[in-house]
Amino acid sequence: MNKRFLALCLAACLALALCGCANLSALQKAMDGMSASSEAASEPLGQPASQSAPAAPESRTPGTRRPPRPAASESSDPSGSGTLSAEGQAALSQLQAEMEYMPHVPLAAAWLGAPTWHDPASLAEYLKEHFPNIVQAAPFLLEIPEERILGEGETLFCVIPRDGMTSVSVNQVRWKPTGGEGAGYRPVAEEILYRSEYAEPLLVFADLDPATGLADIQIHAVAGNGAEVEWYPAIYPDTFVIDCPVDEDYASLVWDIGVWFGTEGQEESGLPPTEMGMANTTWVSDDGWYLFLTADGSAPGYAGTAEAIHFMDGSTDWNGVWKIEDGGLHLKMTDEWGNLTEGNYPLEVSLSGEELYFWCDMNTGKLPAFLEDGVRDIVHMVLVYN
Repeated sequence: MNKRFLALCLAACLALALCGCANLSALQKAMDGMSASSEAASEPLGQPASQSAPAAPESRTPGTRRPPRPAASESSDPSGSGTLSAEGQAALSQLQAEMEYMPHVPLAAAWLGAPTWHDPASLAEYLKEHFPNIVQAAPFLLEIPEERILGEGETLFCVIPRDGMTSVSVNQVRWKPTGGEGAGYRPVAEEILYRSEYAEPLLVFADLDPATGLADIQIHAVAGNGAEVEWYPAIYPDTFVIDCPVDEDYASLVWDIGVWFGTEGQEESGLPPTEMGMANTTWVSDDGWYLFLTADGSAPGYAGTAEAIHFMDGSTDWNGVWKIEDGGLHLKMTDEWGNLTEGNYPLEVSLSGEELYFWCDMNTGKLPAFLEDGVRDIVHMVLVYN
C-alpha cells in the first residue's frame, strides 16, 4: 500500500514537472517571437526585415552646423582653417588683430570684381592678376577651398570674420513685398549656404535682384565680443566701395579692406585722386553743397584753400585747407563760429573725371560736419567747374 502510494506521488510530481517545462518553452518561444517582430517593425519601410538600414553618411557640406572645434594645439589653426599655410595664417592673424581697434566691427570684407569662373584654382589666378594689393595683405584668400566659395551671382566679395569665435551664416534670399504699394520688402531665406559657430574666411558671389535692386545674399555675423551685423553685400553705384550698414553712431559695421589696402579694381570703375587733378575744381553734392578746392599754397603742408557753401538762407559757410593724403581728401575747415571739422576722407573719381565719391573718415566714421546728416556714410558729388 505504502509503495503504491509513493509511486503514485512520484508519478504526479513528474507530470507536473513536464508541464512546467512545456510552459516555460512556450513562454520563451513567445518572447522570442515578440522580439523578432519588434526588430522588424523598427527597420525602415520597404526593406527586408533581415537587412539593417544603411547608416547616414556624415555631412560636411555648407549649410550644416559644424561640431565644436577641438582645442587648439601647435599644429591646429586657431581661426579654424587648419589647411592655411604659415603665410596665410600669419596674414589672417594680423588682419584680425587690426580689428581689435574696431570693437563694433564683426566682419571685414572687400569687393573683388566679377570673375567668370568660380573654382578655387581659377579664382586664385584671377585675384593675383587683378587684386595684387588685396592678395598681398590677405594671401589666405588664395587658399579658400571650394566648400567656402558660396553663391551663384556675378559679383565677388571676400568675407573675413573678426576672430575664431565669430558665428556667421550666409543665406540665399529673395525679397517679398511687405504690404501695399510703396510698403517695402523683406528678405525670405531660400537656402542656407553656410553656417558656422566658428566662421572661417569666405568668398561669396552675390547679385542684385532686378525687381528691387537689393542683394540676393544675406550675411549675419555675431563676433565673440558681441558685435553683430546683418549685411546684404553690394557696392555703391559706379564704385568699388562696399555699401556697409552702420551703427547708432553711423560707424560702418563692416571693415572695407578694399579701401584700406587699395585695389587694382579701381581701374574698372574709377581713379585714385591726385592734387593736380583736384586743384581748382568746384563740386556740388546731391543735397546742394558746393565744395571749392583751390591750389594756392596758402598753408604749409596743404595744397590750398577749401570752401564749402550752401546757397540757402541761414546756411553756414565753412572755410579751411585741403590736400590729398593716402588716397583720401584731407579737409580741415571751420565755420563762422569757430567749430572745427577735420578728417581724411577716402575718395574716388570716376573715369570721366566728372563725378566723385567720398565717404566717412576711417578713424572717426564721420563725414565733414557740413555734409553729416546722421544717415549716409558716402557722398556723391558732380563736377561743375574745372
